[in-house]
Parts: sequence; structure tokens; C-alpha cells
Amino acid sequence: MQTITKLTTALAISALAALSAASAQAATFTYFGNNAVDQAANGFVPASGSAAVAARSTFLGTLATSQVENFDAKTQGFVPSPSNPLPVFGSLGALTQGLTASGEPLSGFIQGIKTVGPVFPGRFDTTSGGGGSGKWWESGDNFTLNFSSAINAIGFYGTDFGDFGGALTLDFFSGATAVDSNVAVGRDSGGRNGSLLFFGYANDSANFNRVVFKIAQQTTIVGRFDILGFDDMVVGNLRVNMGVPEPGSLALVALSLGLLASVARRRQRG
Repeated sequence: MQTITKLTTALAISALAALSAASAQAATFTYFGNNAVDQAANGFVPASGSAAVAARSTFLGTLATSQVENFDAKTQGFVPSPSNPLPVFGSLGALTQGLTASGEPLSGFIQGIKTVGPVFPGRFDTTSGGGGSGKWWESGDNFTLNFSSAINAIGFYGTDFGDFGGALTLDFFSGATAVDSNVAVGRDSGGRNGSLLFFGYANDSANFNRVVFKIAQQTTIVGRFDILGFDDMVVGNLRVNMGVPEPGSLALVALSLGLLASVARRRQRG
């Protein structure tokens, strides 16, 4: 009898553990890539050894549907505003610019000039790998992406992050309801002029239709500010709901519960 009791207890624990593991899968996921190769990119997407490229590939593999905005068809120098937003991702969304900070020229705009005289400012077009004449979005101040349809995943290449200490965090909203907040992309990620990173975020338990990009400047650097570049933005929905129990977990639960029922029947007959 003691052996049967122990077996029953063990099977119950096993079933509960499987269910717990399955429900614990409902979560947020981040995909980040920025290694020494990316930090020394110097205005080009590395042909090999790039953690950013690998992270983007992994992120894309999780999506069932996706749209990419590479900004190449946008007007050079365009500065969006809440009253005059920039359409992005086709008809899916729009980008609006926040207020400029401390009088510095931090307003975001569409850029396509990689080199200004002999000085390389660090942001570049990732669609062409850095060698073409495509465009990108750059900003040193807050901006917002609004979507007409709910999504649960977003990712982007970031260029020239952190060489002057700027830090990026993201807030996610469904209407007026906060879904997630202060998701850090990281201060000093990259840390070199012309560096590359990839950041992806997915939430398998809550959709969102607004993302606020918050750029914090390091005010201790007098007269200096960090302008960040964004390109090849991807938005979409996950290939599967990561919170749904995997077949293996469900099979373990079914087996455990079946054995529990069998043990109970034998005890009744005995």
C-alpha cells in the first residue's frame, strides 16, 4: 500500500510539473545580437560571425506573419510629427516623433547620407549591407509606432548605438493599457561608431498596437548627444502561441493522469 501511495504521489507531482512547465511558457521573449564583430562593423553588416545577423534570423523564424519596413521608399529628410505622421509598414502603422530634448537637434528623420564630408556619423542602411544608397530612420529623441492591427512581435537592426551613452527602452501598449514597459535595449550596446545590433521582442500572451521608443541621453556629456539608427524593422505575429503546451507536455500529462486512474481502480478492486 505504501508503494502504491508513493507511486500515486509521484505521478501527481509529474502531472502538475508538466502543466506548470507548459503554462510557464507563456511569457515575453527577447532576441539580442551584438558581439565583437558587430561592434567593429564600421558601417557594414558583417558577412560572417555577426551575432546581430544570427539573432535576426532566429527572430524571423518565430514569426507566422511579418512585414518589413526598410525606409528606402521614404522621403529623405522627412520629419514626422503627431499631426503629420510617417506611414510605415504599408497600411499597418504610422510613426510619430516626440518632442525634442533640451534644445538639441534630436528630432528623428529619414536619412540616407552615410558620409558627411570626411566624417562618418555612424548610422547606415542595413538593407544593402551598408554599401548601398538606401535609407533608414534615425533619432535622438522619443518616438512612437502606432499600428492599425494588433501584433505581438517587433524587431529591428540598430546602428551606432551607445557611442555617446544613449540608452533605449521600449514601452508596449494595447490601446491605453500597458502591456509591458521599460524593456531595455541597453545603454552602450555597441559602444562604437558605426556598430550594429539586432533587438527583437515577442509577447505570446498579449498583443499590442503601440510601441513607444524612449531614448535617454547621458546629460553628463556636455554638448554631446547620441543619435541612434533604425533599419529593417520587422513586425508581425508569432508562428505559434508559445504559451500552448507542447505535444510532449500534453502527452506526459495524459500518461500521468491515465496511470493515476489505473492505480485508483486497482486500489478499489484490492
